[in-house]
Amino acid sequence: MGRPAGEAIGLSPLSDLLLGTGTGSDPFLIFTAEELNMVGLFPCEWDKHFRLMADIDLSGFDGKEGRPALNIIAPDELSWYGYLMETPFTGIFDGNGHRIWHLTVAVKDRECGGLIGGLGRGAEVKDLGVVDVNITGSGHCVGGLLGFNEGNVTNCYSTGTVTGGGSVGGLVGWDNYGNIALSYSTGTVTATGNDVGGLVGYNIGGTVTHCYSTSAVSGNGTVGGLIGGTR
Repeated sequence: MGRPAGEAIGLSPLSDLLLGTGTGSDPFLIFTAEELNMVGLFPCEWDKHFRLMADIDLSGFDGKEGRPALNIIAPDELSWYGYLMETPFTGIFDGNGHRIWHLTVAVKDRECGGLIGGLGRGAEVKDLGVVDVNITGSGHCVGGLLGFNEGNVTNCYSTGTVTGGGSVGGLVGWDNYGNIALSYSTGTVTATGNDVGGLVGYNIGGTVTHCYSTSAVSGNGTVGGLIGGTR
């Protein structure tokens, strides 16, 4: 069992709230929705290792009917030139074969949105499914799992609904020289602007291997069943 969640954080380090120390040999362990929600409150820990220890239902963090909204991990902000301006996630998020259910995120303008907003260089998300997502936004870089990716995504999948302005993907909104492998998406992906794809909305120099999407995709332009815009 994880440590009790929902307590006041104050000046406590994350190691006082989660099992583990965040190293590769002793990752932070996440057992509950409350514990997952805490990760978004600690930017200073976004370079650490995390491991999911159970399937997690995020229905209680959908921001509706008085329930709190989820604290997105590394929502970051994208410059007009296509690079992350604030603090991306640069650690390892190991899904450990588990699923996150009912991820609901309302992405703010100029922020990157998904479970993780911005995944930095050298970072990794692996062995994770996000199921029945409801990701909405009016800006760019919106994805079911990641808004913006410069790292590595392996053996991940998403199902549900993703909508945004542009660079919208079922799994990753914008892939910027990142690597995506052995992953898929299903559901509905919609953009009011350009660059919308079933798996990846916009890909610059990234590598996508052994992936597929069965998502229904619609947008204003540069629409693809797997990848929307490329450069």
